Amino acid sequence: MIFMASITVFPFLAGCGNDQKEVKNTYELLNAGGGLVYRMNKGSGEVTLIVGPEIRKLEEGTGTKPGQPKANYLTEWPAATNSQLGGITLKLRTNWREGNMFYIFEVSPYLGRVQTEHDKGATTEARFILNFYDSDGFQLLRIPVQLSQMEKTVDADGKPTSVSVNTTIACSAATYEAIKIWSAGWAGFGP
Repeated sequence: MIFMASITVFPFLAGCGNDQKEVKNTYELLNAGGGLVYRMNKGSGEVTLIVGPEIRKLEEGTGTKPGQPKANYLTEWPAATNSQLGGITLKLRTNWREGNMFYIFEVSPYLGRVQTEHDKGATTEARFILNFYDSDGFQLLRIPVQLSQMEKTVDADGKPTSVSVNTTIACSAATYEAIKIWSAGWAGFGP
């Protein structure tokens, strides 16, 4: 339930005699629930967050103006390790442009179960599942990545070192900006 109220505060009277002016601030309170109350000064536009006894002035965002695309959305996500598949390292880079999230997902080293399943080609059902969450833990995107569609990367001697995919998926800028956490699941790998 949201509760709104307006209050008027007369903090002081300035001047004297006939030049006396009343200085007036009008505030609007918005109860957002969960103990959060926002106070907006209608005169100045200043917004304050009130949480219990704590009061914080909210600063205006310094991001791009509405309608202007952000110059760079590139994100280098922290690498993850999967011990169940032989201690492999999972790396992810993402970027956003024109309604699409671009991503490069890399798995290394190219050994053990990853190599065994990848060498089966199109007949393997092995896949990774990339999960993207907001700061509250709600899943925003789920992307299955078939191991058979990942390409081998080789070193200078021609020895395979990893597999990766470099592709894109439709995603709004708002969804991309809300992503704060990623994880990778897996399925279909043989013993």
